[in-house]
Parts: sequence; C-alpha cells; structure tokens
Amino acid sequence: MLFRSGKDDFHVRVSLTPGNVGNNKLLVELFGPKRIQNFTVSLVPANPSFSGIKVFVPITRPGGAVINEDLGMKLLSPGDWTVTVEGTTTTGDLYVYSSINNTICNNSPTFTNRPVPITCVNQTFTFNHGAIDADGDSLVYSLITPLLGWNTPISYQAGYSGTQFVQSSPPIVFSATTGDIRMTPSATCVTVFAVLVSEYRNGVLIGKVERDIQLTVLACQNQIPSMLGINGTPSYNTTTCAGQQVCFNIWSVDTNLNDTTTITWNNAIPGATFVTTGTKRDSARFCWTPTLADVSPRPKCFTATVRDNFCPYRGLQVFSYCIRVNGDRKSTRLNSSHTVISYAVFCLKKK
Repeated sequence: MLFRSGKDDFHVRVSLTPGNVGNNKLLVELFGPKRIQNFTVSLVPANPSFSGIKVFVPITRPGGAVINEDLGMKLLSPGDWTVTVEGTTTTGDLYVYSSINNTICNNSPTFTNRPVPITCVNQTFTFNHGAIDADGDSLVYSLITPLLGWNTPISYQAGYSGTQFVQSSPPIVFSATTGDIRMTPSATCVTVFAVLVSEYRNGVLIGKVERDIQLTVLACQNQIPSMLGINGTPSYNTTTCAGQQVCFNIWSVDTNLNDTTTITWNNAIPGATFVTTGTKRDSARFCWTPTLADVSPRPKCFTATVRDNFCPYRGLQVFSYCIRVNGDRKSTRLNSSHTVISYAVFCLKKK
C-alpha cells in the first residue's frame, strides 16, 4: 500500500502466510518522513470472535525506514482483515485503510500515478490514479467519502459530497471501469476526495485499497494540456483479437503556443511498447500483441500523462486508454434456473 500525506510518501507492506500457520511479517518503509510524527498500523479481522493486532510504528530517523519483521503475529482468523494506518502529521491527522484476505496469496493493487494537488478553474480536467495489480485481478473503482477514523467520514459543506466534491459544470463524471475522474471546476476551492479500488478474482472480492487526495482549484494563467483519443478520434477505447497486434497513436494538445508538452505512460500492460517523439508537441505510439491469456470481457488499460512546462505551475492531465481483447475461447454461465449453458466468444481476424 502506498500512502501520501502532504509531501511524504510511505509504504505499508504486509507479508502473510495463508491460513494460520507460522508467523506473519510487517514491513513499514518510509521515504522522507519529515512531516509524519507517529502512526499505528492496525489489523482487524472481519470475524468478531477473534481479536485484532495493533503495532505502534516509531519514526527513528528522517528519510529512513522502519522495519518490523517476525513480530510473532499469527492471524488466527481466516478470511478478510482490514488494515488501517492512523497517525499525526504536521498538516493534520492521517487515516487510510486497506482490506486483505489471509487465506490466499495476493498482492494489493498499487497506484502508479502521483496525486495531482492543483488544477484550474473553468478548465476540463481528467485524472486517473493508474492502479495496477501484479496478479492480474479485476479492479473496480468507486468514489467514497474520506474518513477521519474508523467508520467516521468527514463532513462536506452543503452542496458537496464524496462524489461531487467541487462545483463542476457539467457535474463530475467517474468511471467504475477505468477509474477516470473528469471535472470542470467552476469555482476556486480546496477539497479532498477518496477513491476505493476493489479487487476481484474469479468474481470474488479479495481486497480493497483506498487513496485520499487533497485538491486545490486555482484561477490559472495557464491552459492545461490535453491528449486526443486513439489515432486522433474522440474514443479512448478499442478492440482487438488475441494474437493480433494493435497499434495506435496519441497526440498532445496545448493552446499555449510557447509551451512544450511531454507524454509518459505507466507501463501497465506487460509486453507493450510506448514510444514518444520528444517534439514540442509530444506524441506517442503504442503497440501490443495480446495472447489468449488476455481474452476477457474487461479491457486492459494503461494511463498516459501529458505535462507542459508552464511556470510556476506545470499543467497536466492523465487519461486511460483501454483495449478489449476478444478471441476463440469456450466459457460457461448460469441462467436464472442455475442451468449451465456453454457458449463461445469468437474473433474475426483481419486478413
């Protein structure tokens, strides 16, 4: 789990032995914890018959790491556990959480894109956290109200909520499939919002991780850069077949003639290439050949970030690009009478 408070990043890694055999390990890594004064890591099982575990994590030195291993922890209750991190920073209290299952081997989703602290009033802004899962599990996104503590949500002013946390015209749009957030703020403000990433394997929920972001909306002199859809179209989605290479171009746009744009991506699709031109208006070419293992009703997505070099605040946006992979495969489903029905998904390849 990667958390962020102010300008401080830190990881909490929980290494679990499936079941209740052997001790579990807790590794806490801090990177530049100059603002984090103290915090605790709590592990609470869903089963109320078992007690939880709380570990007080000392801050031993700035820029260092705190490692607690072989603590003798035994998570005797099989099933879901909630991992929470609470602490005090010089910028306010901190509370984030994740949910894990100690009966399976699993890696929690990670966020590849850093939070964006600033955007501009009266400009359309798109952002994506770039969540990826090392195990290839399906990820579902939702906007939630940030928490002050266990089951204690923050209170928004009247007219605001966890899903509409800024004045936006049109209202904020959020994709549960890709995690894209799109807004056009109509007033300056400082706000906070949270995204919950739920992790599914074979249709079963196996974990959750949450991320908070504090967002400042300013009156900017800069026009933030943008990116077009696939091959200059309005669409950021495409479809291909297993074994068939898919390639497309991505172009950046910036109405400030003196700005230079750069495009990067989050390497979310193994085996794919992403080559940029490095010109004043940067562009990129993505290519990938999916296999039968990539065939799924859920698309494979990556994020691309466009930045300009405006001073003092560089403008940026983050977009997701998604590819749905079809192929010849057999599958099964249940009808309303729970009768197994076989069906096949076919893909017509281009000649």
